[in-house]
Parts: sequence; structure tokens; C-alpha cells
Amino acid sequence: MAKIIILIDNNHMNILNKDMNILNKDILLEDFVNIDINDKEYRSCMLEVNNNLGKLTFILGYINMDLNRYYDVIPQDDTLVKGTFYINANYVDNNIITQHPLPQTEGHFWEMISSHNKKIIVMLNNFDGKFQQYWNDSFSSILEENSSFVIRNIGNIVHCNYYTWEDKSIPNIHSFLEFYYKIERYPGFYDGIVIHCGAGIGRSGVFAFIYCVMTLLRSGSKYINVYDTLLHLRKQRVRLIQNIEQLKFCIECLKKIIKDFYLLC
Repeated sequence: MAKIIILIDNNHMNILNKDMNILNKDILLEDFVNIDINDKEYRSCMLEVNNNLGKLTFILGYINMDLNRYYDVIPQDDTLVKGTFYINANYVDNNIITQHPLPQTEGHFWEMISSHNKKIIVMLNNFDGKFQQYWNDSFSSILEENSSFVIRNIGNIVHCNYYTWEDKSIPNIHSFLEFYYKIERYPGFYDGIVIHCGAGIGRSGVFAFIYCVMTLLRSGSKYINVYDTLLHLRKQRVRLIQNIEQLKFCIECLKKIIKDFYLLC
């Protein structure tokens, strides 16, 4: 992709930074890296997204409540992953986002991966005494490892586990982006992957947001619209990105990505 030269008009940026609807605008990449967003704007964006989700139903999720890890994280029906079984998972563009499998849904999890021909699993939680390991170490080998993540080969699957990210929090931006840059190089990454954390909404939503915008940037887009991106994701799996801090983290990641790869600084 051709790099974009920064041409910042100070007056234009002053107007942009005072605009309380800035997250619901198509912002040029070279402007995006310089915007300042306050908490009121983040709250307004998330509230507006929730108000515009439209009518969603959750019938199958409630019928199969014993197969949901959390009673309040139910997948909507229209994007529910299809198979010969129920699983708490949704299609989100060409990806699948799901919960960490329960002991009684491990078989469903692996059957889903096989039937959808997915080659990469991104796991964003640690075991934390609450989650069981769903693979057999005798069939796995470590490809890459550091103090924040480990990338394994499990049969013909690349399993990427960023294990230093606590629930409802934000990770270290440098180690997270190092993780993202490493795994996006694996074959099939942008053809669609399986993403999960504990519930499959907070940490998974952050990763899906970055993935979505990176896909747009790789296609040549020169604009980012935060509201449209979040609404697009939540219409496919509700509650993706759980709080303002996680949305802020998405913005800071994107600023760094743009500076590092798409702008001459």
C-alpha cells in the first residue's frame, strides 16, 4: 500500500477536536492520529450504537442456556454459527467469535472449526482457574513464545494465546500489537479466524475491531469511522467491546498502527 503523507491543517484539527460527533465521522488517516476524544464522546458513541442495533432475537441461546458460559452473554439468532449443534458463537464478517468452550461443548468447538475450515484460533484469556485447556499437549508444539503470548501448532491449527490480558481490562499496547503483527503473517489470517476470550465479547471485541479496521486499511481505505465500525461489529455479536477503556484502547492501537505503517512521520 502506498504511504500517505501527513498534511495537517491546524485550524482544521482545532475544529475536529471540538466536534462532539467526531467518532461518527469518516476521518482521514492523517487526521485520525491527532484527534483528542473525551470520555463524554466515547460514552455517547457507545450509547448511540446500542440505540441503533435494531431488533435482535436470542431464542436459540435461551433454549440452550446450559451451553452458555454466562447467563447474560447470549448470541443473537441471525448470525448464530450454523451446525448440527448449538454453540455460543456468531459469524462476525468472515470470522467466528465465541466463548471459551465449556467441558460439555469442547466437541462442538472443534467440530465448528473443522466444518468451517478455520486454520487459526486466537485465544485472548488465560486459564485463571476458571477455564479448562481444550487441546492435548501431546498433539501440539510451540512455534513462538514470549512473556505475553504463546503460538502453538495443534495438528493443522495455529493456536495463538495472548494470556496476559485480564478480563474487562486493557493490555500493554506494545506487546498486544507485537502479538497481532506476528499472527497476521500466518497463512489464512485474513481469510477468517476463530476468536475467543472468556465470554467472547470484551477482549474478543477489541481484537475484532482492530482486525476489521486493518482489513479496511489493507483494501486501500483512507478513512476511519469508529461509530460505523462498532455498530457493524455489535450488529453481529452484541456487547463486543465491553467498556469505554477498551474502546479507547482500540483508538490508541489504531493511531499507532497508522503512524507505524501508513504515514510518513
